[in-house]
Amino acid sequence: MKNGGPRRRRGGCAPGFTLIENMVALAIFAIGMMGIVYTLLEGMGLSRTSQSLTQAYVAMQEIVSMIRADSLEHSQYNDVDTSKPSSLPSTSRIAGKNLMTWMQSLQKLPGSGTAAGGYGRISVKSAAGVPPGSCPCDAKITITWAGGRKSYVVETMVGY
Repeated sequence: MKNGGPRRRRGGCAPGFTLIENMVALAIFAIGMMGIVYTLLEGMGLSRTSQSLTQAYVAMQEIVSMIRADSLEHSQYNDVDTSKPSSLPSTSRIAGKNLMTWMQSLQKLPGSGTAAGGYGRISVKSAAGVPPGSCPCDAKITITWAGGRKSYVVETMVGY
């Protein structure tokens, strides 16, 4: 056959890929795809973490601005733990209303399993050299969520 039929290799086989060559190519492709899938999953996890940290930061800024706006009653925010409702001041006071609003923000944080949201702790102490109950004061705010696995802590000066 001059130009009419398929050419054959030396062993009498037609040119092309063997089963083993196809399996090796498929294995290389699968390993590459696993790397891509891993990268996508890792990126999604980082995105969720970033979103929850941003929500915690917003909740933190919210309560700091509330304490600063209510600087005449900043002692009402001392020793508050939103996981223990008995530590909250009366809702008839500005501080109580502010803390109820803050608790609603904390409930939007991601939970763990069936537990939704997070909780916060606030400690407000007068600054060094300032009489107790007077401004300026230092506030330490801790927000915890995801079943206690994640937390965000800020210490800042409140009042002028």
